[in-house]
Amino acid sequence: MRRVEGRIVRKGIVKAPGMEISSHNIAGGHSVSMRKKSVELKIASVQRNKRRLTVSVEVTNVGAGHKIPTGLPTKKFILKVSVQPEGGDFPQIKQRIYEKVLAGADGKKIEKNHEILMDEAERVISDNRIGPMEKKIEEFVFFVPENKPINVTAAVYYSFSQEMIQEAPIHSKMHEVRITVGK
Repeated sequence: MRRVEGRIVRKGIVKAPGMEISSHNIAGGHSVSMRKKSVELKIASVQRNKRRLTVSVEVTNVGAGHKIPTGLPTKKFILKVSVQPEGGDFPQIKQRIYEKVLAGADGKKIEKNHEILMDEAERVISDNRIGPMEKKIEEFVFFVPENKPINVTAAVYYSFSQEMIQEAPIHSKMHEVRITVGK
């Protein structure tokens, strides 16, 4: 982000004389190519012990200079891991959601961006977003047939629900990796 003279937010917007801020005049999270550049995804290991399959997945923020997704309540990253025995059995799917969850003074979860912009957020309930150059290692346990090859797939999605007259959620797959265990 290039540096420009600008305004900063405190309890209002004030001009910062002589101060430079990072320009947010970029495509960022609204650009599919920028989102894909921000995250690396890897199936780090798969351990099989009879009917138990343990899958470790690495998700790394490699391209954003801030936490991803941003702290708006309508933006999330969703890591989905699925295992499917060869031969047509239904896949098992587990997921992790990366997000910042905020609450207002009444303790209720903030779900709309305008609530943050109107300064209604009072506290952070949870925040498991991925920081710059941070790697998260997630582990998932599945129970599978003992003697069948298993397809393991991991995908990370960017999820954003726009605030409009009618909601228009956007869910775009950013990356997917797949391996077969037991062939």
